[in-house]
Amino acid sequence: MRLHRLQRNAWLVANSDRTLFGDGSVGGFTTLATDLTAITLGMTLKKEVVSRAKARAEQATAKIRPVTVGEDSETFVMFVDARGFRDLKADLSTSLSNAQERGDTNPLWNDGDLMWDGVVIRKIQEVASLGAVGAGGTVAVSPYYLCGAQAIGVAWAQMTKSTTEVRDYDFIKGVGIHEMRGVEKLVYNGKDNGVFTGFVSAPAL
Repeated sequence: MRLHRLQRNAWLVANSDRTLFGDGSVGGFTTLATDLTAITLGMTLKKEVVSRAKARAEQATAKIRPVTVGEDSETFVMFVDARGFRDLKADLSTSLSNAQERGDTNPLWNDGDLMWDGVVIRKIQEVASLGAVGAGGTVAVSPYYLCGAQAIGVAWAQMTKSTTEVRDYDFIKGVGIHEMRGVEKLVYNGKDNGVFTGFVSAPAL
């Protein structure tokens, strides 16, 4: 979200149908800084937020489609930071203890992906907090990204190929791989194609 203020607001207007602030009770969807300010301390990442984000993604224009895994399993993937993952794991503790298998493989005892309502939640260390921008500048806020099909695209200008090099009178032999490609989030007319973006309270660890 490192964009100029006017760019951020233009992004928000174009993506108002695929954006969620806090628990969904706030958001004018015209001024990003104002909407972030309305996020209060209690609006952390909870299972209800995951379900609401998924439902809004499915109703967006154009709809964000899930990724099909195997023959008929449809799944979304949500990327969150360490704070959001911590809060969601705590909120899911009762569900995990009742619905998941007992023993060491239960997600309560292991650090790994969470699953709720057809959404795989994955912790990504590189997702950065926005800082204390919520509740009038007193509450830390973090983003999350719910991704479906065609969220990103990969384009090759040069396909992968190998190359070799021999040096030091044939004593040193090397093999290298080179290609030319780009990976970008897909955007159409200013609208994120397969990404739903949300913002939640994320108190410091």
